[in-house]
Amino acid sequence: MTAGLSAFDREVIRVLREGGVLKDYTARGRNGQIVVACSDGDQMKDLILHKWREAIRSGRIFRPHLFCCHGGAMNVDPTCTLYPGMSRNLLEQIRQAEGVDLKGITSVNLCIHAPCGAASMTGMTILHQLWHQYRAAEEVSMIDSTNSIIPTIHVDYGVEGDLLERAESSVFKDAATRIQELADELGIGILIPLLDGHRRRTYHVDLSTFARFWESTGCQQWGHLFEVEPMQTLTTGLGFQMHALA
Repeated sequence: MTAGLSAFDREVIRVLREGGVLKDYTARGRNGQIVVACSDGDQMKDLILHKWREAIRSGRIFRPHLFCCHGGAMNVDPTCTLYPGMSRNLLEQIRQAEGVDLKGITSVNLCIHAPCGAASMTGMTILHQLWHQYRAAEEVSMIDSTNSIIPTIHVDYGVEGDLLERAESSVFKDAATRIQELADELGIGILIPLLDGHRRRTYHVDLSTFARFWESTGCQQWGHLFEVEPMQTLTTGLGFQMHALA
């Protein structure tokens, strides 16, 4: 079972939130999203429901085309050692899903999450995950110069008292059941999730801001965690495909 969010990763998230690297997620994707995410069933339902709610609020289509594997989008980076060789397979599937003969979806969501069991088993911090995500975005950008890339991170902050109290409340459970029954009766396509006491958030990762942050501050703070300076591992760089409202 995956341990909770480490104190280090929690601090990094705080710093990156304050630095404008991690931003509140709003719906993105022109005609759906090709989603490369971790298989973690404890987090997937929240990830999907969050995207669904945001799509409804913005009037966008909710159309996720899912590729799931342990470690999620990190595996799109050829240098990721979780499952050597998986990058080539994932990139080919993304290429096919973008094609008009299959799905014709032009937006690719590269999703990582924390805490991630696959990452922790190999000694990765959230910073290692973010650099794998950055290099994954470079790879996807080379598939088609017209696609848009949506990097996100899903964070499980763990159990919070007020949420746990609500989750265990018979009043909440009964109300959720009644609302779900009414929606089903009316044929309304919604799903009312039962809470489990965890606070979870999905953030948009501004990778261009992350790179600038790393050059100005991050490398000095955390560069010692890497055998090779991460900026030296980049290849093509990221351009207009990394816009905020893909």
